[in-house]
Amino acid sequence: MKLINLLIIYLLAVSCSPDSLENSTNTNQKTANLVLGFEQYLNLESETIFDVPYDSHSEQVMDIYLPEDRSFSYTKVLVLVHGGSWQYGDKTSFTNLAEELKERHPNHAIVNLNYRLADTSHAAFPNQFIDIKNALEYLEREADNLKIKPEFGLIGGSSGGHLALYYDYKFDTNDAVKFVCSMSGPTDFADSFYQQNPNFNQLIELLIDKDAYGVNSNGSREDFIPGSDLSISYYLDHLSPLYHVNSQSSPTLLFHGDQDEIVPIANAYMLNKTLTYASVKNKLNVYTGDHSGWILPFYRTLLHSEISDFILKFL
Repeated sequence: MKLINLLIIYLLAVSCSPDSLENSTNTNQKTANLVLGFEQYLNLESETIFDVPYDSHSEQVMDIYLPEDRSFSYTKVLVLVHGGSWQYGDKTSFTNLAEELKERHPNHAIVNLNYRLADTSHAAFPNQFIDIKNALEYLEREADNLKIKPEFGLIGGSSGGHLALYYDYKFDTNDAVKFVCSMSGPTDFADSFYQQNPNFNQLIELLIDKDAYGVNSNGSREDFIPGSDLSISYYLDHLSPLYHVNSQSSPTLLFHGDQDEIVPIANAYMLNKTLTYASVKNKLNVYTGDHSGWILPFYRTLLHSEISDFILKFL
C-alpha cells in the first residue's frame, strides 16, 4: 500500500510538470521504468525460508519470515534468540512466537535464530555473541536480495535474553539494533543470588572460552591477552549486561516474574535503574509468576502489546 501511494503521487506530479509536457517521450519512458520497478515489490509474496546458514557450523542457521510487498527501504527485522541455559534449546521453541509476531506485524520480517550451543568444543562466551553478530552481518549483506532494511529489534528469552541484551550493549557499535527485549534474562551475574548455587561458578567456567579473555599490562578489561588467568569475579562482571549499559544502549523492554527461582527479580530492577540513570528509554514489566510465566495467555497478550509499542516507537 505504501508503494502504491508513492507511485500515485509520483505519477500525478510527473503528469502535471512542465518537463513532462516538453518531453513526453522521455517522461513516459521514465514512468514506465518506475512502474516496472514498483511492480517487482508489489508482486512479492510472503515467504518463509527455513534453516538458512549464516556461517559454516550446522547450528548457525536461521528461519526467515519475509512479508509480502517488502522492500529494502522500509521492511525492518525482528530477530528472536531462544533460551536454554546457553547449552540447550533450539529456535523451534520460538516458532509460535515468530508466527504470532508475523501475524501482528505483517510489515516486518522475522528471523528466528539458532546459534552454537555450549559444549566441549564450543564455549558459550564469546562465541554466542559472535554468532549473533555474524547473523546480523549476513542479513546486512543479503538485504538487497531479501528486500529487507537491516535495522533490527532483538527479542530473547531467558539465556537468549541475556545474549540479546549483552550483544546490544557491548557489540552493536553501528546502532543496527534499534531496541532489545528480554524475557527473564540474566543481567547481573555478580548478584549474590547466584553464589547460593554451589554449581554456579563451575557453570560459568564451563561456558567461558578463557583463551578469548584477558587483561593487558595496564589492567584494562577491554584489551584481551589470550590465556590470561583471571578470577571468576572478573568474568561475572564482564559477562553481565548491567555493567555495559551506556547512553548509547538501545531502548530496552523487560519482562520478569516476581517469583523467578532461576533469575532473581533484582536483576531486572537493577537493569531498569541503571538504564534510567543512563537516560536510556526502557520499561520493566513485572508479572506474578515464575521464570517462564510470560508464556501464559494473559501475560502473552501483555508481552505483544508492549512489543508492539516498542516497534511503533523505535522500529
